[in-house]
Formats: sequence, structure tokens, C-alpha cells
Amino acid sequence: MPEQELITGLESAVSAAPGNVPLRLHLVEHLVVSMRAPEGLAHCEAILRAQPDNLRAFELAAQAAASCGDPRSTAFRRVWSALRAESPASEVPETLPPAPAATEPARVAAAEPAPRRASEPKRAPSPEPKSHEPAHDEPPAEPLPQPAVAERPAPAEADVDETWDEVEPDPEEPAELEQAPAEFVIDPQMIQRPQIGLRNIIGVNDVKERLQTSVLDPLRARTRNSGNTMTAQRSGYLMFGPPGCGKGFFARIVAGEIGASYLPVKMSRALDWPGDPRQNIQRIFEAAREAAPCVLFLDEVDWAGRHRDSPSDPVDRGVVNRLVTELDTAAANRGVYVFAGADSPWDVDMALRAEGRLDQTLLVLPPDDEAREAILRFHLKSHKLAGIDTSWIVQRTQHFSGDDLLLLCDTAATLAAGDALGGNVAIGPGHVTRALREVRPTAPGWFQAAVDQATASNHGGMYDDVLAYIDEHQLV
Repeated sequence: MPEQELITGLESAVSAAPGNVPLRLHLVEHLVVSMRAPEGLAHCEAILRAQPDNLRAFELAAQAAASCGDPRSTAFRRVWSALRAESPASEVPETLPPAPAATEPARVAAAEPAPRRASEPKRAPSPEPKSHEPAHDEPPAEPLPQPAVAERPAPAEADVDETWDEVEPDPEEPAELEQAPAEFVIDPQMIQRPQIGLRNIIGVNDVKERLQTSVLDPLRARTRNSGNTMTAQRSGYLMFGPPGCGKGFFARIVAGEIGASYLPVKMSRALDWPGDPRQNIQRIFEAAREAAPCVLFLDEVDWAGRHRDSPSDPVDRGVVNRLVTELDTAAANRGVYVFAGADSPWDVDMALRAEGRLDQTLLVLPPDDEAREAILRFHLKSHKLAGIDTSWIVQRTQHFSGDDLLLLCDTAATLAAGDALGGNVAIGPGHVTRALREVRPTAPGWFQAAVDQATASNHGGMYDDVLAYIDEHQLV
């Protein structure tokens, strides 16, 4: 399975279970190998806040920091060495493996360079992650990029020492070199031109029908009435449903159908962006206006103003207010279409749900049998199957999201590789059965939460479709 697809599945699993430390460390391993060390370092820091003596977290933090040029790499390594010396030999690795070297130049704008010590490793770029998509009958589009962060340019090869040897700081120098501040920028390559449409999607007819009647038909009607000119959106769309079911994918489908560009942004990371998040949000909308007609997808908008590692902290009202201002402005701008995704729509700030903002809702449900078979075929096409076919798996994966299916395929492939011991790897019924015991569908838990919310409040019949789906499939 391609590395980026594996990372996407692991990210979804960690998002659903942020307290699962082994799973999170497994994600960090793949992030570091895939030259996404800054993201891996952020996960390590979150783990160490909860478990300050986690040996593996310090080890991976040292690797990630060295890979992205963070001067704390030496400090992380020293703590790792001290903890390793206090731990039984059987519990720790014998060596700390070197951090992967950079393989391609960064694609982001560079900030003003700052002096760099000869012992400081060069910064590796962070390739864009792939986002899982529901099945369609064409090869999947390019990965959905995330906001880029300007980084300092790497020095010449002669100025870099990439070894893991510890170098004591000069007595006249501080122990850690202060880094130049990074800047949040929108990489032009983030803005896509999707060529995919509803005709390319297999299955999920209910979602396609909602997109057609609730979004595409009104947009095209307004375009005809305005003389084939893209009109102001007048309102935004909140796409909600179980995690991993392809909300961003369907927003991209809309862009492809109306011939618009597509800009995806993950709002759950807004407070982690460098600089003032309010100004960064303004830059995002400015980029969408410059690329108009443009579908702007604000993923995980239910996290707006909250920090993922501390969701119980008070919401940053400045972030929410700036987002409200930009939504109001977007409604008056010709050709900017705002879509937002939320796993927990009941947590979306009510200010964002007001009329003219995200006041239209679209339910995105788990893939049906036809769509699950297409998703499984795609993820298993590079694997050899022994004694099973995808239809056999489809029967056992009802209510699995697309991300659940990705994780299931990856788990079965890992089990098969372990049993093969270097021989001819083939996935059999036993591997899938064992994988099904480890990977459970995330949708049933979401539907239970939705029932609780619908019982407390169902303003405007927002959860009527959810309750109908639950009754039809007897989920609660």
C-alpha cells in the first residue's frame, strides 16, 4: 500500500482515538520516513506532555527534530540516552537510527534566512498527504495538500553536518539557536483544478442525489439567471457525518462539476499555524477570491478556535470571529463557494451556523455495498488474494467508512506479511478475519452520539436523515 495512503488511514485512526499512544507512535514513524518530520515532532510533543518518560517518543522526537532542522534534536537525544541507560536492555533498541535525509527541495516560499551553526542538520521538506476518497471508476486525483509553512532555505552542503555525533555548544553561544519565525503562506500548488464529477462515483446514490438537488442544481440555476456568470454563493454548506466518509472528496466533486478551482484547509490545525491565526484565515479567503470561481473546503470546522491537544480549553473567540467575518465577506464575493466538514456538527459554533454562513447542511453517510467493493478493489489491487474476493469482505464490512476500509486492508496485509516470513505474501480469509477483530467500524459510535444530540435538539430537522438511516439499519 502506498505510504501516503497508509498515513492517511493512521491519521484518521489517531483522530478517532488520540489517547492511543502506540498507534500515534506508529503514525510518527511513517511521518518521519515520509519527510513529514514537523508533523511527527508535533505528535511526539503531545505524547510527551502526557507521558514525559516515554522512551520511544523521545527517540522519534530526536529523529524528527534532526530531520526538520529543529535545534532541540540534541536535547531530545540526550534525554533518550539517559532514559535508555535507566531502562532494562530488553526494553530499548540498541541504537538510535539516523533521521532520513531530504530527497527534494521544499515547495514553499522561504522566509529571511537566519545564521545556522555547522552542527545543525538541514531541514527536510514535508510532502503533501493524501486524503482518502470514496471510490470512483477513474484513478484517484492527486493528494489533497495542506497549508504550507514558509521555511528557511537550507545552507550549502559544505555547511551541514548530518551525523548523529553530539557537538557541545560553544561556550559563548546559547545552548539552542533561536530560529527565525516562520510564515504561514498559501502554496499556489494547493489550489487544484478537479476533473472528476458525479459520473465518476460508484455507488453512494443517496449522497449524489443530495449534491445534485441541494447544491448543483441551485448553483447552475443562478448561473443561468445571471447570464452564465458565477454569482455570489449567498450561503455556505456544512457537510457532516461519520469520520472518514469523504466529505472533502464530495466538495471536490462539486468543484469539478461547476468547473471551479478547489482549495482544502484543515481548520483543526489553525491554532498551530505560525503567526496570527486570524490573519492566516484572512489569507486563506483572499487566496480563494483570487482563484475564483473556487470551492473553499474548511475541513474539521467543528475544531475552529480549539487546540486539538487541549480541546477542553476555552475557544479562541478571535479565530471564530475572524471566520465569521470572512464567511460574511465570502457571501458577497462572486464565485467563492464555501463548504465545511464536521464529524461533530453539534460542536460547530452557532455563530458559524447563522443565516448566510454555514446554514445549509449535507449528510455524508458511510459507503454502501457497491462503493465499499470499489474501495476495497482499489486498496487491494497491489496485493495477492488467496481464497477470498472483495465481495466476501463487503459482506463483513457494513457501516465501515472509507478510512476504516483502508485500515482494514493495511492490517490484513501486515498480518499476511508476518505469516509469510519473507515468502510469497498472499492475503487469505484468516488474515481478513483477524483484521476484522482489530479494526472496528467508527460509524456506529457516531450514530449513537447523533441520536443523543437529536434527542436534545434537532433544529430545523437537521438530524432527520440521520434518524431515518439509523431506523432503516437498526443501528441503535
